[in-house]
Amino acid sequence: MTHHSFKEDLLAWIDGELTATRRKKFAAHRSSCSDCRRQENLIRSVMAAVPPAEPVSAGFTVRLLARIERERFQGVHRAPFLPRLIPPHCLARAVAFASCAVLLAGSVFLAKRMYRQTGGGPDRTEESPDRCLSASCGAS
Repeated sequence: MTHHSFKEDLLAWIDGELTATRRKKFAAHRSSCSDCRRQENLIRSVMAAVPPAEPVSAGFTVRLLARIERERFQGVHRAPFLPRLIPPHCLARAVAFASCAVLLAGSVFLAKRMYRQTGGGPDRTEESPDRCLSASCGAS
């Protein structure tokens, strides 16, 4: 065993919670290690300075947990952001419909814009297909 593992057993040693085998190994290590003895003395002096905790009643934990559960979200509930004009099960369909309408309107807008930029669609005259699209070109 390493010195570190003995330091981990120190509190269990002080509380008398070590198994018989571990207790014998720790006692042997403690007798030869001044650092572990010093740590033990320090912990015991701190424990002696702190008054023991008062015992709680049998139902204390149950009452405490119930109170925490009751008060957990108290005051957190607010009015919904959207009023319930649309039932929740229809809300997803309404959002999908609205997004499709926006996409359709955007694609129609872009199609019209491109149609105007290209001069009204495909060339219907005998002119060259390389028409000037910029404003700097003279009207011919």
